[in-house]
Amino acid sequence: MVKHEEKRVMIFVDGSNLFWGCDRFGKRNRIPHFRIDPFKLIPFLTDNRDFIRAHWYVSTTTPPLIKQSNFYDYLEKNGIVVTKKPLVKGKEKGVDVALVTDLLCSGFNRCYDVGIIFSGDRDLCSAYDEIRRLGLTIEVVAFQGDYNSIILKHCDRFIDIDKYASNLKN
Repeated sequence: MVKHEEKRVMIFVDGSNLFWGCDRFGKRNRIPHFRIDPFKLIPFLTDNRDFIRAHWYVSTTTPPLIKQSNFYDYLEKNGIVVTKKPLVKGKEKGVDVALVTDLLCSGFNRCYDVGIIFSGDRDLCSAYDEIRRLGLTIEVVAFQGDYNSIILKHCDRFIDIDKYASNLKN
C-alpha cells in the first residue's frame, strides 16, 4: 500500500456488499466459505493512518438469525458501530441511507479526513461528491465485478480488494 501523511480515517462498510462479494470471490477462486476478517480489513484500509471508527451496516431478518446476531455482537464488543435495518419482504431497505447519513454527518462535522467506503453501489456517488467538495478524501473499496465503474470518477482512490483478499481471510 501507499503510505499517507497522518490523516484521520473512518470506515463505512456495507455488510451485505462485503458478504456477497466474499461469496463471489470465493467461488471465482475455488475457496469455499471465503470471508474477510474485519479486524484484518480495518488496519489494512487504515494503512498506518489515525483510525477513528468503523461503521458496519446490515439488513437482518426479524428476529435476526443467531449466527448473524453473534457476529454483530462480536463486532460491537470490539468497537465497531453496527447499524441494523430489518429486511422488508426479503429486501434490504435503509442500509444505503443509513451509511450515507453517517458519512455526510461525520464529514460535515469534520470527524474524519478520509472516508473509506466498502461498497460498489453507484447510488452513493452524489454523497461522495459532497464530501469531496468539503475538501475531504473518499476511498472506495470493492471486489472485481461488484462495483459500477462510474464510481471511479467520484472517489479519490479505488481499492480493488481482490488483490489483497487472500491476506485478509478470516
